[in-house]
Amino acid sequence: MCSSGTTGLPKGVMITHTNVMVRYMHTIDPRYVTKSDNFLALLPQFHCYGLLSNFFALVEGQRLILMKKFDEEIFLQTIQNYQISSLFLVSPLIVLLAKSPLVGKYDLSCVKDIVGGAAPLSKETEEAVITRLKIPSIRQGYGLTEATLCVLMMNVGDSKPGSCGKVVSYVTCKVRDPETGKSLGPGKVGELCFKGPLLMPGYYKNEEATRNSFTSDGWLLTGDLGYYDQDEYFYIVDRLKELIKYKGFQVAPAELEAVILSHPKVQDVGVVGLPDESSGELPVAFVVKKPGAKLTEQEIINFVAGKVSSQKRLRGGVIFVPSIPKNPSGKILRRELRNTLINHWHLCAMVEDNTFIIKGLPPLAPIPDTPIGKLLYDQLLANCDNNPALIDAMSGQTLTYRELLDKTCTLAENLRKSGFGKTTNIAICCQNSVDFFTPIIAALYIGATVVPINHNYTETELGHALRVVKPQIIFCSELTRPKFAKLQQRFDFLIFLIENLPRNGLYRCCLEEVDVGDHVAFILFSSGTTGLPKGVMITHRNVLTRFAHADDPRLVLRKDGQSILGLLPFYHAYGLFVSLACIQKRVKIIVLQKFDENIYLQCIEKYKITSLTLVPPLAIFLAKSPLAAKYDLSSVQEVGCGAAPLSKNIEELLKRRLKISNITQAYGLTETTLAVMGVPTGETKPGSCGKLYPHLLCKIRDPESRKSLGPNQVGELCVKGPIVMKGYYRDEEATKGAFTSDGWLLTGDLGYYDHDGYFFITGRLKELIKYKGLQVPPAELEAILLTHPKIKDVGVIGIPDEEAGELPLAFIVRNEDDLTEDQVKSFLDGKVSPHKRLRGGVIFLEEIPKNPSGKILRRKLHELFHRYIRSKL
Repeated sequence: MCSSGTTGLPKGVMITHTNVMVRYMHTIDPRYVTKSDNFLALLPQFHCYGLLSNFFALVEGQRLILMKKFDEEIFLQTIQNYQISSLFLVSPLIVLLAKSPLVGKYDLSCVKDIVGGAAPLSKETEEAVITRLKIPSIRQGYGLTEATLCVLMMNVGDSKPGSCGKVVSYVTCKVRDPETGKSLGPGKVGELCFKGPLLMPGYYKNEEATRNSFTSDGWLLTGDLGYYDQDEYFYIVDRLKELIKYKGFQVAPAELEAVILSHPKVQDVGVVGLPDESSGELPVAFVVKKPGAKLTEQEIINFVAGKVSSQKRLRGGVIFVPSIPKNPSGKILRRELRNTLINHWHLCAMVEDNTFIIKGLPPLAPIPDTPIGKLLYDQLLANCDNNPALIDAMSGQTLTYRELLDKTCTLAENLRKSGFGKTTNIAICCQNSVDFFTPIIAALYIGATVVPINHNYTETELGHALRVVKPQIIFCSELTRPKFAKLQQRFDFLIFLIENLPRNGLYRCCLEEVDVGDHVAFILFSSGTTGLPKGVMITHRNVLTRFAHADDPRLVLRKDGQSILGLLPFYHAYGLFVSLACIQKRVKIIVLQKFDENIYLQCIEKYKITSLTLVPPLAIFLAKSPLAAKYDLSSVQEVGCGAAPLSKNIEELLKRRLKISNITQAYGLTETTLAVMGVPTGETKPGSCGKLYPHLLCKIRDPESRKSLGPNQVGELCVKGPIVMKGYYRDEEATKGAFTSDGWLLTGDLGYYDHDGYFFITGRLKELIKYKGLQVPPAELEAILLTHPKIKDVGVIGIPDEEAGELPLAFIVRNEDDLTEDQVKSFLDGKVSPHKRLRGGVIFLEEIPKNPSGKILRRKLHELFHRYIRSKL
């Protein structure tokens, strides 16, 4: 008998006389079959299910009622007229009995027993038919052509919804871990394997396929995943194989791909199954057209229909794509096609669910309705003194509040007189400096939009940024000026040196009125961990909400007269908004242009820093570096950490070293004007990034179903409120893709909240590693590996694997050179479930690539991996 394989054309399954006789013994066993005078011969007789069922019915003297083709009314009439008491059906026919309105028109009270097979049946459908036909149960079975049909069966009179029964007589079964080859106990999912006289001897004239279908000790590998319970009832979960199951028929993707590729206008193709309740799965083709070719979906569907049997037609349709995702060896990555399919067919039709909404802490005060420029101006004017606002840690250069007001007013008036104002984009690109905020505040006075740009950008990256925002003016330093001098030939802008900003003793200026809810105050470039950065539009109201949070004593302890370290890059949302809030609150900023371990620690000691603003790399340094023990850090009372998750282990180490009671973790992103949640002052919850801030709403959303989730259920964090960006600058498509249809910002981060309203981040939606359908968050593995005393830093990615989908791979920075790959793997194996093990291996390197806020640049790790692979060829 012919049975399709994953490699294309059907293979010939050899069925022996013994196989058939053992199957016959089952048909006369009252535990498995109930007899009736008439047998409905609807199933195709070329198929194992139809052939053997019909043949044994004849042998037993039953009358066959033949149906040459299926017709719903004739099917129901036949049951009624011939009083069929026992039905052998496939899942689509059982679904019909559950849902069709025609069923109510016929008297089906004769039906006492239904046996379902060929594809799994949902528990809901099973129960619907039981209720409708008033029968005690539907007995599901499981089998395959290679096992002469059924090897699992629900006995007559037995019932267990969702189960396909127990192992039939003469047969032995085990559930096998596909990776280790070990047999598994109750409740554990693995591949179903069988032994016994029902199994084929092999595939006709195909020794290789036969060898691959059995273990070395003779167990048939079914390619189906399942488990059994304590009572030895079996349940089918999924398939290892790529076969599409259409109404019980096997459809090999490779066979359809070969057919479609023969079309003269097709360049490439990939085929997967689209889930369908009625049919099981429908074949869908992803097609790449040849350049310049005109080709329609219907042309492809008709072309295939003329070359294959009915069950192999493209009932799921055709989707045209620019390329087919493949691994480095050229094998199609079908999991990616399935993800695309889900987005294409399902998400557009789904409605957002807002059942579970988390509200932020109760606001202590309303959000100001004053433009940022006026807010800062009023504060500087009211406190125009010679107290230092910013101090350069290296040179000692100081900028007082009086000087800051003078410089900002002078620059603002010069800009206004030159015709710049609300329609102007003003960029600033320089290293951290005491004068960094002068052009920013001056621009806010005149209602201009400020564009901070990463001074480490290459010429290509700068070109991208300038094409996006098209600034009329760029303030830069002597260090960054040469880059812009080259680019001035391609872009039209003026250059001003930040070191040469004038002071004219001017302490008053005209302020421009703007709509705080709509006017864009800043365009910030997103981190770009997955591609080129986008311009994030931050309105005045966004920043005013951030200032309101900075004034909330439940969230921040900083007070007038205190000092903080200005190490985080000022062009980044973290460094920018923390520093602006400090200027507004008269908290002194000690400016560091770059990180130096000794200078950083010296500054904490010298300036008696009470509040530290950290990213995880800095937290790891303070927690683990022996150098930190040489300095007096006792002034530190408060530590806040954001930009990326901080592991519980590092948090505990840092608390012990600094002798503080808690570390305030926060969570946010550029698109939310920095933090949206943090641990309130005086509270502690290790590993948590805190509670939702005032004025905000949050929900945890299932990315596939769009359902909002309750406590302790992991999904994508979605945020609403006056802190969320206006959108991406001049990028409507990206803006649309960043929000749900009803306005929730999709953060791309996975997490959950507990019953106390504390949130926990588990990983990135796009960074998740998919190992055999199981999700592996890189952040979880990184946190565990960082607890190893010989590991200084780590980054984890998934590498493509045809069988498993992806395998976790760790890039490790060693603390000690004698650390080996096996030691790393063994350390992790004892702390995680099997699917999270480092099956992709370990690569040692000198440094983990990160962006300025400390987020791991995983795309760089992927590039390093591909270079590593090429070097081994």
